[in-house]
This record gives sequence, C-alpha cells and structure tokens, in this order.
Amino acid sequence: MNGVIMLTLDGLTRKKMIKEIELAVDTDVSNKKAAIITTASKGKEENPYSKKAKYQYMQMQFGKVVFADLEDNPDFDFSDYDLIHVCGGNTFKLLHFARLANLKKSIEYLLEKNGIYVGVSAGSLIMTPSIDIVRECSLDSNLIKMTDFTAFAILPIYICVHYEPKDEKWGIRQDNYIKNNNRIFYKINNDQAILVKDGKIQVIE
Repeated sequence: MNGVIMLTLDGLTRKKMIKEIELAVDTDVSNKKAAIITTASKGKEENPYSKKAKYQYMQMQFGKVVFADLEDNPDFDFSDYDLIHVCGGNTFKLLHFARLANLKKSIEYLLEKNGIYVGVSAGSLIMTPSIDIVRECSLDSNLIKMTDFTAFAILPIYICVHYEPKDEKWGIRQDNYIKNNNRIFYKINNDQAILVKDGKIQVIE
C-alpha cells in the first residue's frame, strides 16, 4: 500500500505521531495542502479538536489547511490535497455522509499518490471493514438508524477504540465482543496510534 495512514483516537497527541507526519511529507511542506473533515464532530469546525488539528498542520507549515464538511458539501474535491484528516464524533453519522460523498474513492486516490490519511476515533474506524463493534458495544448512538455497518475496508484490521481494560464501556464491552468474533483486533488507548507505512502496521505512542 502506498502512502501513510495514521489512525488515532484523540488526534496527534504524541511527538512521535507528529514526527511521522512530518517524515511522510517528502517535499517542501509549504506546497502541501491538508483538508480536515469535521462532519461527525459536535460544532464541526468550531470543535476544539478540529481547531487543534488545524493549528498543528499550520505549525507544520502546510501551505493550505481547510475544513471540509461532507454533510453540507458532499462534492468537496479532495483530489488536489496531500493530507486528509478525518475528525472524530458520531461514527454512524460519519460513515453515512462519507458514503454519500464517496470518500473511500478520494482516500484511495490520496494513498495512490503517496498522500497521508489521519483518522481520529470515528475517522479511524471507517478505515476498517466494519463499524459493527460500535453498535454491539453501544459506543455511539445510532442517530441515523443505520443497518449496514460495512465500512471502507481500506485496512484489513479491526480496532478497539479508547481502550481501557477495566472500563465497562470502553474495555470490558469490547473484550466481550472480541471473544465472539474471530478477527484481528488492535486495542489502542487515547495516547496510542496505529501507523501503516511501507506495508507494515505498528502501534506507536
């Protein structure tokens, strides 16, 4: 797989995560463009996590950093962007509008040209084959009454999100779900990320 994928739960919270993004930008960063998708976030571009992401990319000296909302603008053209950052929020809402906007195609094109994808929580989950764990473990409210939980399957792995072993919602429920599903799961907490680079998958923090 070309490009770099970073799946986080709280954004770029560690220096190593930021460093990996900087390493992935192999030419003058001032010529690079980043798009931050705010669709699932409460308050969208006014959300503190959205604002923090924009600030971080500006600090990295990306030449252009914009917000994009697939709910209001499903035809947003990502083809000229070098990095797509998908904020967290309600996973069902994000997947619904991402499907309508054919975001999977945009992500695949981004990676083909060695671009960078950064997911945050829900933005990480849509890269897996299914968000069924969100429904089964009641991690989000199914606001749009979704019945098909198939996600983008750009990565062949499944994720336990915001994982804390003793926490009833984020740990114990997901552990019980794993026992009933013969799949490869990565358990990551808010200070960790899954990095996919040069065809290798690793957990960093």
